[in-house]
Amino acid sequence: MKIASALPEFLTAEDREAITDLFGAIEILPLSCLLYESDEFKTIPDSRIIPDDFIYVPRKGSLRCTVGDVSRDVGPGHFIMVSAGQRHGVTMADGTDSYEVFALHLHAVDANGHRFFDKLATPFGVLADKALWFKKLATCTHLLGCSHPMGKPFFQQVVTWLLYEQLTHGNRLRAMPVKQDIRITRILGRVRENCAAAWTVTRMAQLCNLSTGRFRQLFRECTGMSPKRFVLDVRLAQARALLATQPDLSVSDIAVCVGMPDTRHFHHVYRDAFGKTPRGKP
Repeated sequence: MKIASALPEFLTAEDREAITDLFGAIEILPLSCLLYESDEFKTIPDSRIIPDDFIYVPRKGSLRCTVGDVSRDVGPGHFIMVSAGQRHGVTMADGTDSYEVFALHLHAVDANGHRFFDKLATPFGVLADKALWFKKLATCTHLLGCSHPMGKPFFQQVVTWLLYEQLTHGNRLRAMPVKQDIRITRILGRVRENCAAAWTVTRMAQLCNLSTGRFRQLFRECTGMSPKRFVLDVRLAQARALLATQPDLSVSDIAVCVGMPDTRHFHHVYRDAFGKTPRGKP
């Protein structure tokens, strides 16, 4: 006897809420997707903090990854998801003399302005089918590297389904304080979409139909930072992505692309943020 079922009890209320968060409320802004190959032991010091979210997926070798106060060896089939502002570090694990790793830099925020990776119970993830995921990540790297129009939407789909897979593996979402204001949410998206625009506090407040004082207050309540700091963080993250993916662009060109045409000022704030100049000098 054949019996059809819509499986109404397959997902719990918590599962459905997580899916709504991931597929209906998350905003993913791709910055870069690159494959790094190296035999250098010290790759990232364990005190590094950067203004964008990133995912590190080893394809070869094993890496010793530290996120906050937790360290773990991560090899092919596993990866880490690090939220912007999170202290982290990566070195080669014992017995590894070279490695290959996909590095995805992005902004992933929910409708309340929270960093999505902050909501995950653990920053360590697992790949159900690593060969398939490596192919997807290689495709993403190629499309973005060629500036193909499908690069960004493909990137967004890859990250969304990668995060969904983590939910199915038990990496649950933690409840975060709800501080939502749709006006602030919209302006966050507009800044990420076009960080080169003249984003003054006055202009952003006008777009939200708020006084500058009230706008500053709401913005900090929703994001935990000032409007000026947010715009700067987005610009620096975009600059890092362009430096990594557009080597033919000059530093002055990149400074203009991200809305910081004063090259000397751009050099100064970039070094303050990352400890080195745009071209890698200390």
